Amino acid sequence: MVAVNQARVRVIIPKLRGVGLARWADDVAGEVALSAWKSRERFDPNLGALQSWVNRIAQYRSADRIEAESRRNGDLLAERDGDGLSVEEQLARAEGDRSDHVADVAETVAERLEIEEWLRPIMFTAARVMDPTAFVHGLHTHMLFDCDVKAAARVLGISEARVREHKRSLELYAQVIHRALEKGRTLTDGVRLCDVVDCLPEPGVAGSWTRQMGEAVVSWPGRINDVPVEHVMKKTGWTYDTSRQYLSTTRALLSVALGVIEAERANTKEKGQR
Repeated sequence: MVAVNQARVRVIIPKLRGVGLARWADDVAGEVALSAWKSRERFDPNLGALQSWVNRIAQYRSADRIEAESRRNGDLLAERDGDGLSVEEQLARAEGDRSDHVADVAETVAERLEIEEWLRPIMFTAARVMDPTAFVHGLHTHMLFDCDVKAAARVLGISEARVREHKRSLELYAQVIHRALEKGRTLTDGVRLCDVVDCLPEPGVAGSWTRQMGEAVVSWPGRINDVPVEHVMKKTGWTYDTSRQYLSTTRALLSVALGVIEAERANTKEKGQR
């Protein structure tokens, strides 16, 4: 996120402003973040810095936006006074033309990340276990748009319903991961199934349906992966479709919680031995 915001200041805004398209900077920044996330496995730190890699993606996405808008509205640069400069020269000149308020935004984001240092391990784990698109959109909605669903939907180019879905998914996974980290630091005995279920949101808070589902799963005498939908329906009173959907999500959350607990226990044990 820091790299994307730096690219927004240093690459996206200057290039788009040079052709009168600065209003699309947030949209392009969102496209850059999504592109970088989807192609993250191709990033090799031995070949260059992360910022340089993200900046290159920002250049491509900015060029894509300029080309798309030019097709819709004609030659954008031809309508501007270029002082006889080529397109490349105009864009290069615009690169140094930054406003103070943009720098302030970058500083604000950096400060927030520093203040919310405790969130880093939670977000790191969420990034590894969640659907990539849901994670990126959920994180954008929180970090760039301060949970403004309408603004996020407009910039990300998806429906408000999808933004809410991704936002809630991130919040749900973050809750479970946070509770699992705490559980892993405090457990002294072996991990029991009830310990894992205890990582699900408590009754009365968002996502508490997972706790109800978790309790239904625990009541099944066999393996979690073998719990039939009919058993859940009997225990919860939910419909077949709801039970099937919630069961799938809860299984995934329980698996994440178990992995986090075990990893944190191992980490705590290793620190104790040192």
